[in-house]
This record gives sequence, structure tokens and C-alpha cells, in this order.
Amino acid sequence: MKLLIYISFLLGLSFMEHDVRMAKFNLSQSDDKLNLAIEVDKEDFENILFNDDKSEKNKKEISILIDNYISDNLSIIIGNKKIHFSISQTKIDEYYYLIHLETPWSNTQKIQKIEIKNTFLLHIEDQSNIFFFELNDNYRGFRMHEGRTEILVGY
Repeated sequence: MKLLIYISFLLGLSFMEHDVRMAKFNLSQSDDKLNLAIEVDKEDFENILFNDDKSEKNKKEISILIDNYISDNLSIIIGNKKIHFSISQTKIDEYYYLIHLETPWSNTQKIQKIEIKNTFLLHIEDQSNIFFFELNDNYRGFRMHEGRTEILVGY
């Protein structure tokens, strides 16, 4: 009888929907550039990008909309210098946008302080933005949300 109850419980869990609103950001440093990877829910992102405009968009139009949204909703300041990234690649699959950005950066430039301002998709209830840093041989992560749109990270 206990086994039957346990199996029923497990089957019940498998049919429950777990919708976690989350975007992931990963800032890393290579020899000659800073890289930023963003993974964001396709449906949520397209709703905000296209603003209910269902007309067909070409790749260039989508790239401009993405670039504008990133510029308006994400700010990265290292030291006292605002960093400007360029989109190097965008992949769209069934569920996610994966956006790769980069900017020139010398690996001899030691990063001591980073300020992040991030309002990506925060109009959505319970949205979280998880920000990972792979810098100066350290790996750190922070959860950002409606009540925490700015972080200051020291190295």
C-alpha cells in the first residue's frame, strides 16, 4: 500500500507544471575580449521585443530590436567605464534565445570592480536574472530580480 501511494505521488509530481521565470547571464574574459552570453525565454523575450507586432521580421530587424533592448535594460560598468558590447551571434531554438556578445578587452587589464544594472524582463511577475561571472580566475553568481536590479561586485 505504501508503495502504491509513493508511486501515485511521483506520477502526480510529473504532471505538475513548474514554470520558473529566469534569464541567465554569463560574463567571462578571454585573452583579448570580454564575452557575455545571455539565455532568455523565447516567448517572453519575443513578447517584449515585438510588442504584439506579429509581422514577419528579418534577421537584421530582429538583431536591431535585440541590441536596443539590451542597451536599454543592461548596463555593465567596469571601474568607471561603461562597457559597450556587440552582438557576435544569436541562436533561436524552440524555447530560448541565446545571445553572444563581446567587446575588446586585454587580459592584462585587471578587473577590480563591476557594477551591473539589469532590468531584463522584470515586468514579468517573479522574473529572476541569474548573473554569473567568470573573471580573474574566480566564478561567482548572483540572483537579480525586481527588488535587486543593481549589484556591485569587487575582486
